[in-house]
Amino acid sequence: YILIADNLAPIKDAVLMHQIQKPIRIILCGTSYGINLQYLNLARKTGGSVHTMESDLVDLIKMNEGEKFTFMKQKFIIKNGVIVKG
Repeated sequence: YILIADNLAPIKDAVLMHQIQKPIRIILCGTSYGINLQYLNLARKTGGSVHTMESDLVDLIKMNEGEKFTFMKQKFIIKNGVIVKG
């Protein structure tokens, strides 16, 4: 599945995220002011990926607890099973 999303808008049905059984490839628009963590976590939980005009982030599902990474010049870490700013 492909989700084209406005990075500045929150995911409205985030509580249903656990029901998704297929990888979601997320194309984010409006990333000039940072990345919405909800979309990173959706991609990680479904085994999907995140794509912007400048960069692609794949294999989030393979990252381990405590692992740090940089995407779009921002630092993130996986803490308690979710991606947070690091």
